[in-house]
Amino acid sequence: MTRSQTGPGGTEQPDGPIELLWGRANPAMSGWYDAVDSWSKAWAGLFLRAWPLVAAAEGDPAGAPVGEPVREPLPPFRTHPAGKTIAQLAVGDNASITQVITQADIDAFARLSGDDNPAHVDAEWAASSRLGARVAHGMFTGSLISAVLGTKLPGPGSIYMSQTLRWVAPVYAGDELTATATVAEIQADKGRVVLDTVVTRDGEPVLTGQALVMPPPAPAPKRRSAKPANGRAPRRTA
Repeated sequence: MTRSQTGPGGTEQPDGPIELLWGRANPAMSGWYDAVDSWSKAWAGLFLRAWPLVAAAEGDPAGAPVGEPVREPLPPFRTHPAGKTIAQLAVGDNASITQVITQADIDAFARLSGDDNPAHVDAEWAASSRLGARVAHGMFTGSLISAVLGTKLPGPGSIYMSQTLRWVAPVYAGDELTATATVAEIQADKGRVVLDTVVTRDGEPVLTGQALVMPPPAPAPKRRSAKPANGRAPRRTA
């Protein structure tokens, strides 16, 4: 069956061979076109719904979803001095970081780790628990130790080998925590350092433990080019 199209002047014109074979005029192709059309509309809708979230995360206020607060652009990561080698460390050396824990931090950790235990994220459930309110994940608290070891003592270039942890008190949103690492033993023959680790709130420990770390290696000495005894550069020969 030959379909027709409206041409110039309103006259009916028959479909061309390409349209008959590959266009919607061919019943076999009509279903394919309908499927592609539905697929493209679905992806277009998904992109349009997702774009405002992407734009807002990148700090574009115009892309923020209607009715939602504009997200501030994330600050850049910090830069840190080179880590200390084992020769630069001494027993008693210590370093600390301090951070206020927020419920937003706890929620973010729950999503990243997959541990959305209601003790951490459900206010109503947690209020009736033995702890009386939502608490931070134990490993979230422990991660503050990693921050000390990786950025301060020994610092960048270190390898975190092992860690013991003992939780002695719950941590709640609003708590200000200080994580401290102190060099307890230097195993120079093995290139390792043992550090006592503690996280405190108002001077009282909420987490204690001990870490084993391999400090960064000393930089390789620069090689000097050899010079002849008379101080003159050798002549080139053809």
